Amino acid sequence: MYGRDWSKFKKWYVSFYCKKYIKSSNNPIIISATWELSEGLIKHKKKYSFSLITVLHGLEVTRLNSNKYDKSIPKFIQTIDHSDQVIAVSNYTKNEAIS
Repeated sequence: MYGRDWSKFKKWYVSFYCKKYIKSSNNPIIISATWELSEGLIKHKKKYSFSLITVLHGLEVTRLNSNKYDKSIPKFIQTIDHSDQVIAVSNYTKNEAIS
């Protein structure tokens, strides 16, 4: 995948580039490295059949507690709810995501 302003538009790039793969494959499995990338696939999850595995890393979960990112909490919860599997890289990250 490539695109300008990756940090700003990453979920749109993921959505665009994965749609063709999701449509053409028979029950594909997608492993997403961050919940923010998984967020771009949620709209396809409602329409197509595929498995979504989301990997949670420490900073992307713990920064949700800051004022700058607290508006992202509903998106985080929605993304985790629509993921078939969620893998945390540590017990600390798992506990932070649960709370």
